[in-house]
Amino acid sequence: MVVFRYGVAATAVSGIGAKLLTVLSIVNGALATATASMVGQNAGAGSVDRVRKTVWTCAGMGLSFWVIVSAAAWFFPRTIYSAFTADGEVLELCVMYMHIQVLSYLGFTTMGAPTGLINGIGFTALNLVIALIDGVVCRIGFSLLLGLTFGLGLKVFFSWGSSCGVGHADFGIRLFFLRTLGRPGPEDSGKESRMKYFGGV
Repeated sequence: MVVFRYGVAATAVSGIGAKLLTVLSIVNGALATATASMVGQNAGAGSVDRVRKTVWTCAGMGLSFWVIVSAAAWFFPRTIYSAFTADGEVLELCVMYMHIQVLSYLGFTTMGAPTGLINGIGFTALNLVIALIDGVVCRIGFSLLLGLTFGLGLKVFFSWGSSCGVGHADFGIRLFFLRTLGRPGPEDSGKESRMKYFGGV
């Protein structure tokens, strides 16, 4: 909403950008759902190696998708936006926006696998915490603090409003992801051993 004060062009760029992020959200959600399903089955069966393989495979798919999407965003921002508008000012401003969004796209496309891991093993409370940090602290909080209080302008709302929010808020998920999959598997396939391996959740 604060972007409105920077004019019609900035608002249009942000609005179109939100539609583009919706596409990435669909891919992220699909990867997270698929990962959670397979992780849940294999963790329940005591097959930690298959859990590891599932998560790393989905992470690789997300990263591959990011490379393709980010290349398009970096090299063809005007072409992408021209599908939505012919306004010259919007097409000029979208270049800055899309270059900033490359970081946001990295966050969206690579958090599906870690999210699927914590959902698959039943650690859903972490998702709630991350969502609150993402929306309230990183996106709204830092956008208002840096953009308005410190007067850093439109770039802050284009970056902290999405890119840095995603990149910083899901850091906790990534830490859990790397900590869990970086350890050797449990000594046996019993429930108690599996629960201990996955952080007691």
